[in-house]
Amino acid sequence: MSEYTGCEIAERRCKIKILQHIKNNQIIPQIQAYEHLISTMLNSKQLNPQSYEFKRIKAEYDNLLNQYTAIKNKIKYSQSKLREYISNKESVNKFIRLRKAAEKEKIFQDLGVTLTNPDGTFRSTKEVLEDLSKSWDKQMAQNK
Repeated sequence: MSEYTGCEIAERRCKIKILQHIKNNQIIPQIQAYEHLISTMLNSKQLNPQSYEFKRIKAEYDNLLNQYTAIKNKIKYSQSKLREYISNKESVNKFIRLRKAAEKEKIFQDLGVTLTNPDGTFRSTKEVLEDLSKSWDKQMAQNK
Protein backbone atom coordinates (compact mmCIF):
# COMPACT_ATOMS: atom_id res chain seq x y z
CA MET A 1 0.00 0.00 0.00
CA SER A 2 1.10 3.54 -0.59
CA GLU A 3 2.11 6.06 2.03
CA TYR A 4 -1.13 7.97 1.39
CA THR A 5 -3.19 4.85 2.03
CA GLY A 6 -1.33 4.21 5.28
CA CYS A 7 -1.96 7.78 6.41
CA GLU A 8 -5.63 7.53 5.46
CA ILE A 9 -6.04 4.32 7.48
CA ALA A 10 -4.20 5.82 10.46
CA GLU A 11 -6.39 8.94 10.35
CA ARG A 12 -9.60 6.91 10.25
CA ARG A 13 -8.44 4.73 13.15
CA CYS A 14 -7.55 7.84 15.11
CA LYS A 15 -11.01 9.32 14.56
CA ILE A 16 -12.58 6.07 15.78
CA LYS A 17 -10.38 6.14 18.90
CA ILE A 18 -11.41 9.75 19.59
CA LEU A 19 -15.09 8.84 19.30
CA GLN A 20 -14.58 5.87 21.63
CA HIS A 21 -12.77 8.12 24.12
CA ILE A 22 -15.61 10.64 24.08
CA LYS A 23 -18.17 7.88 24.54
CA ASN A 24 -16.32 6.07 27.34
CA ASN A 25 -14.81 8.99 29.25
CA GLN A 26 -17.34 11.78 28.78
CA ILE A 27 -20.80 10.60 27.86
CA ILE A 28 -21.04 7.38 29.89
CA PRO A 29 -19.86 9.01 33.17
CA GLN A 30 -22.35 11.85 32.64
CA ILE A 31 -25.16 9.36 32.01
CA GLN A 32 -24.23 7.48 35.17
CA ALA A 33 -24.20 10.71 37.18
CA TYR A 34 -27.61 11.74 35.86
CA GLU A 35 -29.01 8.27 36.55
CA HIS A 36 -27.77 8.51 40.12
CA LEU A 37 -29.21 12.01 40.50
CA ILE A 38 -32.59 11.02 39.08
CA SER A 39 -32.82 7.88 41.22
CA THR A 40 -31.93 9.91 44.32
CA MET A 41 -34.54 12.50 43.42
CA LEU A 42 -37.18 9.80 42.82
CA ASN A 43 -36.53 8.43 46.30
CA SER A 44 -37.18 11.84 47.84
CA LYS A 45 -40.64 12.49 49.23
CA GLN A 46 -40.31 16.17 48.38
CA LEU A 47 -39.91 15.52 44.64
CA ASN A 48 -42.29 17.33 42.36
CA PRO A 49 -42.08 15.57 38.93
CA GLN A 50 -43.75 18.60 37.36
CA SER A 51 -41.11 21.03 38.58
CA TYR A 52 -38.97 22.91 36.06
CA GLU A 53 -35.72 21.59 37.59
CA PHE A 54 -36.76 17.94 37.36
CA LYS A 55 -37.98 18.40 33.78
CA ARG A 56 -34.64 20.03 32.81
CA ILE A 57 -32.65 17.23 34.43
CA LYS A 58 -34.77 14.61 32.68
CA ALA A 59 -34.44 16.45 29.35
CA GLU A 60 -30.65 16.64 29.75
CA TYR A 61 -30.54 12.95 30.60
CA ASP A 62 -32.56 12.11 27.48
CA ASN A 63 -30.23 14.31 25.42
CA LEU A 64 -27.21 12.39 26.76
CA LEU A 65 -28.85 9.08 25.87
CA ASN A 66 -29.42 10.38 22.34
CA GLN A 67 -25.78 11.49 22.13
CA TYR A 68 -24.67 8.07 23.35
CA THR A 69 -26.76 6.31 20.70
CA ALA A 70 -25.54 8.67 17.97
CA ILE A 71 -21.87 8.29 18.84
CA LYS A 72 -22.22 4.51 19.14
CA ASN A 73 -23.78 4.41 15.66
CA LYS A 74 -21.05 6.73 14.32
CA ILE A 75 -18.36 4.40 15.69
CA LYS A 76 -19.99 1.36 14.05
CA TYR A 77 -20.38 3.24 10.76
CA SER A 78 -16.77 4.47 10.85
CA GLN A 79 -15.47 0.99 11.58
CA SER A 80 -17.46 -0.52 8.72
CA LYS A 81 -16.29 2.21 6.33
CA LEU A 82 -12.68 1.58 7.42
CA ARG A 83 -13.05 -2.16 6.79
CA GLU A 84 -14.60 -1.40 3.40
CA TYR A 85 -11.77 1.03 2.53
CA ILE A 86 -9.09 -1.51 3.48
CA SER A 87 -10.90 -4.25 1.56
CA ASN A 88 -11.17 -2.07 -1.56
CA LYS A 89 -7.52 -1.07 -1.34
CA GLU A 90 -6.50 -4.69 -0.85
CA SER A 91 -8.47 -5.80 -3.91
CA VAL A 92 -6.86 -3.06 -6.02
CA ASN A 93 -3.41 -4.01 -4.71
CA LYS A 94 -4.12 -7.69 -5.38
CA PHE A 95 -5.05 -6.83 -8.98
CA ILE A 96 -1.84 -4.80 -9.38
CA ARG A 97 0.28 -7.60 -7.89
CA LEU A 98 -1.32 -10.16 -10.20
CA ARG A 99 -0.73 -7.90 -13.18
CA LYS A 100 2.91 -7.38 -12.23
CA ALA A 101 3.29 -11.11 -11.63
CA ALA A 102 1.88 -11.79 -15.10
CA GLU A 103 4.38 -9.32 -16.60
CA LYS A 104 7.23 -11.01 -14.73
CA GLU A 105 5.92 -14.42 -15.78
CA LYS A 106 6.07 -13.30 -19.43
CA ILE A 107 9.68 -12.15 -19.04
CA PHE A 108 10.67 -15.48 -17.54
CA GLN A 109 8.69 -17.39 -20.18
CA ASP A 110 10.71 -15.56 -22.82
CA LEU A 111 13.79 -16.99 -21.10
CA GLY A 112 12.22 -20.48 -21.08
CA VAL A 113 11.42 -20.58 -17.35
CA THR A 114 8.02 -20.83 -15.68
CA LEU A 115 7.36 -19.26 -12.27
CA THR A 116 4.22 -21.21 -11.43
CA ASN A 117 3.34 -24.86 -11.03
CA PRO A 118 0.51 -26.37 -13.06
CA ASP A 119 -1.84 -25.90 -10.06
CA GLY A 120 -1.18 -22.13 -10.05
CA THR A 121 1.08 -21.98 -7.00
CA PHE A 122 4.46 -20.33 -7.27
CA ARG A 123 7.53 -22.49 -7.62
CA SER A 124 10.35 -22.19 -5.11
CA THR A 125 13.15 -19.75 -5.79
CA LYS A 126 15.61 -22.65 -5.95
CA GLU A 127 13.64 -24.40 -8.70
CA VAL A 128 13.29 -21.18 -10.71
CA LEU A 129 17.01 -20.41 -10.41
CA GLU A 130 17.93 -23.97 -11.46
CA ASP A 131 15.72 -23.69 -14.56
CA LEU A 132 17.13 -20.24 -15.28
CA SER A 133 20.66 -21.60 -15.02
CA LYS A 134 19.82 -24.44 -17.41
CA SER A 135 18.23 -21.96 -19.83
CA TRP A 136 21.32 -19.78 -19.81
CA ASP A 137 23.57 -22.81 -20.28
CA LYS A 138 21.50 -23.77 -23.35
CA GLN A 139 21.74 -20.26 -24.77
CA MET A 140 25.49 -20.15 -24.18
CA ALA A 141 25.91 -23.52 -25.88
CA GLN A 142 23.88 -22.33 -28.89
CA ASN A 143 25.92 -19.12 -29.18
CA LYS A 144 29.24 -21.02 -29.40
